[in-house]
Amino acid sequence: MKVHDGDRPYVCDYCQQRFADKEELTQHQEKHVVDRPFACQTCQKRFTKPSLLRSHLKSHSDERRYTCDVCDKRFKVRKSLVLHRRFHTGEMPFECNLCQMRFTSKQPMIRHMKTVHVGQIQFQCGICEATFADEQLLTRHIRAVHPGDEPFVCETCGKQFKMAHHLAAHDCQKSAVRTLLIHHLY
Repeated sequence: MKVHDGDRPYVCDYCQQRFADKEELTQHQEKHVVDRPFACQTCQKRFTKPSLLRSHLKSHSDERRYTCDVCDKRFKVRKSLVLHRRFHTGEMPFECNLCQMRFTSKQPMIRHMKTVHVGQIQFQCGICEATFADEQLLTRHIRAVHPGDEPFVCETCGKQFKMAHHLAAHDCQKSAVRTLLIHHLY
């Protein structure tokens, strides 16, 4: 799937997926609400599990329970401490798939890809939004990372596809038969 930000100005608040029109975005976001029944009463952010909501609620508190054992900096949430420790250890588990530059967390990597590789990113995974310079890398990624995921479904015959453009190219026999019957009726 090619990425053209100008053609897709509507962005999902939950997963940052982009859409061409507002109705498409609204329909997509309903999936997140169904999948995320636990809502924060302070900011309305939604979660899939009560434990994630409880963890999030700490972000609205002033209490900083987690302390770095190297520099004594304090954090509200344990995940923030884990990310902070990577600066001390040098751990960089996230890698740009276009230039192999490494990062301590996902967000700086995404920012890097959007600024440094702005013209090179052409293909985006429809499942997790990873981006690639060519379709072969995207296909390899989908086979390795999402082996059982086939989220694109033909509404006519139910056949599932890993990639949206495969569904778009799908020549559904049931669809063709139905179209022929409609044309013969008129």
